[in-house]
Amino acid sequence: MIFYKEQRRQGAFRGFTRDHEGLPSLAGEQRMRNDLTSSVELVYQRTRYAILTGEYPPGSPLRLQELAARNGVSMIPVREALRLLEAEGFVETVQNRGAHVAPVSMEDMLDVYRTRIVLEMEALRQAAPNITPQVLANARRLNRRIVRQFEHRGYASYEDHRAFHFALYEPSRSKWLLRLIGIVWDHTERYRRRAAPRVSPASAHEEHERILARLEAGDAEGATLALRDHLEHSIELFIEDFEERGEAGTGSQLQPAAPATPAAVDVVSADGGDG
Repeated sequence: MIFYKEQRRQGAFRGFTRDHEGLPSLAGEQRMRNDLTSSVELVYQRTRYAILTGEYPPGSPLRLQELAARNGVSMIPVREALRLLEAEGFVETVQNRGAHVAPVSMEDMLDVYRTRIVLEMEALRQAAPNITPQVLANARRLNRRIVRQFEHRGYASYEDHRAFHFALYEPSRSKWLLRLIGIVWDHTERYRRRAAPRVSPASAHEEHERILARLEAGDAEGATLALRDHLEHSIELFIEDFEERGEAGTGSQLQPAAPATPAAVDVVSADGGDG
């Protein structure tokens, strides 16, 4: 009982081994760092997912006390997690007003989708020679699940939609392309959720299937063009969504993305480097 009370009294150092002077040992300090890291990761992942899925809408406040209570942690890992999310562009902080979810905009949507078109066309072009019948079968299985999700709840899950596309890009074996696509992909998820009611299950299935059919036929160029058309159709839907909400910009912001030319794709490659 005395030992238990001593552990309670020591607070953050509870359960750590101690040296002969009664101070936390190196092993204890390492464990403390690990606990803090895991707490930051917990808050980061949960908050990020809530932003991507729209549980935390654009512009909504992110209050330290509420996030700490929700995740069962102190405010220290919450602050660190918000810094990480701010560095990724999902959170903005205003002095004396705190943090809030970053807003969405027509300009940002066009920028991020144009980037996706260039990166993903190149990834698919590099992947095409390595795509096996097993990869195509898995992609078709995911596409069927996506269609069922649209039919039952009006949108495809983030995980399955992402898995479908990355199943086709991962055979590229380009860690940098996959890393860059992963970064920009997540920034398009919020736009996809907003415009999900505009997507019919049939169109979602057909656009994905068109890509798979071209790959199955050995037509890598046709597959990359089908992918481009798929992403550009998403842009058109998002523009309609912004216009109907009265949030659309003017002038060049309303223009669809320019087609990704072979030259543009070659530049990405040469540099190493529903859509």
